[in-house]
Amino acid sequence: MKIFLLLLAALSVSPLSAQPTWVQEPYSIDSEYLEEERQYWVHLPDSYFEEQAAAKTYPVIYLLDARAQFLALTGTLHSMSSGLNGNYRVPEAIVVGIPNADRVRDFTPNQANTEELGEEFANSGGAGKFLDFIEHELVPRIESDYRVIEHRTLVGHSLGGLLGITSLVERPELFDAYLIIDPSLWWNDLELLDQLEDKLELSLNSDTAVYIVTPEYSERNQQITSTSAFHELLLAKQDGNLRVELQRIAGVSHGSVPLPAYSYGLPFVFGDFEIDFEQLLAQGPDYVATHFRVLSQRLGVKYLPPEALIEAIAKNTSGLPPDMRQISTRFFEYAVQTYPESHRAYYNLASSYFDSDQVDAAVTAYRKVLELDPSNTEVRTILNSIGTDIN
Repeated sequence: MKIFLLLLAALSVSPLSAQPTWVQEPYSIDSEYLEEERQYWVHLPDSYFEEQAAAKTYPVIYLLDARAQFLALTGTLHSMSSGLNGNYRVPEAIVVGIPNADRVRDFTPNQANTEELGEEFANSGGAGKFLDFIEHELVPRIESDYRVIEHRTLVGHSLGGLLGITSLVERPELFDAYLIIDPSLWWNDLELLDQLEDKLELSLNSDTAVYIVTPEYSERNQQITSTSAFHELLLAKQDGNLRVELQRIAGVSHGSVPLPAYSYGLPFVFGDFEIDFEQLLAQGPDYVATHFRVLSQRLGVKYLPPEALIEAIAKNTSGLPPDMRQISTRFFEYAVQTYPESHRAYYNLASSYFDSDQVDAAVTAYRKVLELDPSNTEVRTILNSIGTDIN
């Protein structure tokens, strides 16, 4: 147990780059569908501008209510994906935040009963046009301007959650995953919920993840009964590809539930890589490879484990007792197999071989470093010091 705790602490290391890029960037689209100019914000991951990540692509998270939620979601995602605190639980992603213009209009699927809800809801029922804006204007813009994987997640809270359900039912191919937070299914006397059973029959035939979150309300609360009913409908209609979960979180309110929802929901959407050190020590690199193989299948593109993650595991398992230390070298070898053009990976492997008195193997790896990085004077000095011809 002490070894596991030491390793856990040791993995809290900085990744290969730590330059923050997560302040919002404002852009706008002159929308034909909404007949107005609409702003959107973009968060890019730390690695986006790294030279070695020039060909890397990223999933995209579309976030409603951006003025209220943008910093909370991007901060949570950054903590869980950047490796700055030893966390690589989810992949890095691009976040597109959509600030509100007319929230009631854009998020509601049909005209409100104003006699019951009041005249402030008279401009409701514009969800169809808003989804047109997202599908035909915003998504094409993002997928043209940024290096993206065609894996899209929609995050919506309250009326935003209602829009998420509308999208799931009416446009099931638009998003691959939904994080639906305490959705306003009460809208128009549960009208949308009443329509769901027939509409879902034709909708849920693709690989989709749906994570529904509510506070832990009383069992008699309409939010609980309606979201539970929605969850049951999804379970009844799901095929082998649909993943559905309903999470109730204690100690939070309707207004404060989004933050913990991000912490629980992002690992559900992408697949949680919380390291189990017993499994890691038992399986070695196969443990990491299996997780990222599943993640790749989910994203629809080959997704490699971050080089910094493999390096951190390899370096920190080098402190194990001698009979277990070979696991470290196996991870350094896995790093060069995964990143064969990385001089850093070969340098680490060479150092590992040298420390374990495998001099010939170390020399071969050091030569590979020079092949990839001819200006590396440190490696030239090392090879000269052990009498190796570097020409």
